[in-house]
This record gives sequence, structure tokens and C-alpha cells, in this order.
Amino acid sequence: MEKRTWLFLLTALLLAAGLMFACGKASSSSTTPTIDDDNDSTDDDGSPDDDASPDDDDDDNDDASPDDDDNDDATPPTEKIQFTLTDVLTGAAVPGATCELVRDDGSSFSPPVTVTSDSSGMCTFNGGAKTDLYSAKVTMNGYITIYAFDWPVIANTGGWVFRMVTPLERTGLALLLGVTLDSSKGVVAGGVDWIGSDGTSQDVGCATVSDDASDTFFYFDSTGTPSKSRTNTNPVNGLFLAVNIPPGSLTIHADTNGDTVDTTVPVVFADMIVYAPLTYYYAQYPTNPTPGSCS
Repeated sequence: MEKRTWLFLLTALLLAAGLMFACGKASSSSTTPTIDDDNDSTDDDGSPDDDASPDDDDDDNDDASPDDDDNDDATPPTEKIQFTLTDVLTGAAVPGATCELVRDDGSSFSPPVTVTSDSSGMCTFNGGAKTDLYSAKVTMNGYITIYAFDWPVIANTGGWVFRMVTPLERTGLALLLGVTLDSSKGVVAGGVDWIGSDGTSQDVGCATVSDDASDTFFYFDSTGTPSKSRTNTNPVNGLFLAVNIPPGSLTIHADTNGDTVDTTVPVVFADMIVYAPLTYYYAQYPTNPTPGSCS
């Protein structure tokens, strides 16, 4: 960051102020989510049980009927879902945004399920909480449309924090990373996290993120600024970012000292931002997999 043109200084200001092209989470809560318990050891989608109790069944994302994941393409989720919107530059809450629960391809339910972010930037859907996944879309004048696919419901108060990004801030990001944005492609960003037995999440550090197309992934320093030199996630935030991803589906992987998890982004949209989680769960990983030497 040696250039001193006014544009680069503006870019540095934008990014140093908190350009986190990914999720964060609000403060922790002692509230434990209600478990969705079918008393078997295998999820309905055929994968190993992935929750804190060895006999619960939270299948998370299958479309079989009957199922209990509340994130299939037929019906919208029914559990309590909260997430918070903040401006990437100022960190201020973004009230008045339209928040919508969507299907896994980004399309609306019928009828659409929408709420408006409140004065604290929070979008709240439904009633009682349980551990599950949800997908959402957020639109707001002056900001780039964002999608968040298959995010786990967490017990942290306020849920995940998704950063709203203006076109100018996105341009600043590209300048900082030395890339040329292609408007026919999209941005994929997110966080690597571990969800403990109490349903709260923690950042995972020293994870390397990749996809099958060998795209370049960037990581963030401790101030939340994207870095060209860091080679894995920062334990302070666990964030990652990739730009110029072609529209379509994408599978991404996290490897933390040999412990691996995957997630499939069902669709990337041109000229938009998709937030994707890479999550380690307590059932498979009793402790946060961040190496003790990670910095």
C-alpha cells in the first residue's frame, strides 16, 4: 500500500474502516437452541448426524418428504432466524433493507417471505429457535444485492452479521487486491466457523479455502482488511473472499490442519455478492480445530 493517489487513499480508508466481505456474528448468548430430535443417529439426507446430541436428527438441507430441515424448496423455514446488516464502511446499522428468505436457487417462496430490517439493522423471522439452515436475500437502494445460502442458525444474539457493500466500496476492494472486476461474474465470501455444543459459533483460524476451479481466495488481517499476503484464515475473524466467480454453482472447501469441511454454493449471480459458510460442528469436532500455534 505504497501508492498515495487520492483514489488509493480513499480505498484504504474504506477498507480499513471494516471492509469485511463476509459474515461476522453478534455477541454470544447463553441461550441454547431447541434440538430437532427424531431419535436416530443419521440425518434424513444420509449424512452422519451433525449436531451436539448423538441421537438428534437435523438433516439440514434435504428435499425428501417428510423431512425436518425447514430449508427445502417446498416450504420456507419455520424456526426463528435473525441476522444483522451493517454498512461496510461505517459499521452503522442498515435499517429499511428488504430481507427475504429464499430457496436454494435464490428464487422466492410463494408467497414471498420478507421482513424489513429494523432500526438496529436486524432482520427477524418466525418464532422458536432450533438448529437448522436458512438462505436469504437482501436488497437496499445504494447497496449491492447479497445472497446468503445455507447458513446455520446460531445462538449468538443477533445471529450472523452480513456486511452491506456499495459499488464504490467494491471498487476499493478490487484496487486493494490488484484485481479487475468483471461485472458478468460475482463475489463469493464468507467465514470458517466452529459451532459448539451450546449453539454459539467461534471463528476458525489457519484454514485454507479452495474450490474445484482453482480460483484465488483472499484472507483478512486482524483489522478486517483483505490481505494479498495472508495464506489462510485469521483466527480473529475466519474470513475469506474470492472475486470474479462465474455464475453457476460452486463447491468450496476448508482445510484446517488436515480437518476438512465443504459447502456447495448453489448459485453465484453476476454482479452480486454471495455469502457462504464453511462450518465445523461439535458432533464431528468436539473442539475448535484452530491450531494452537495459529496467529
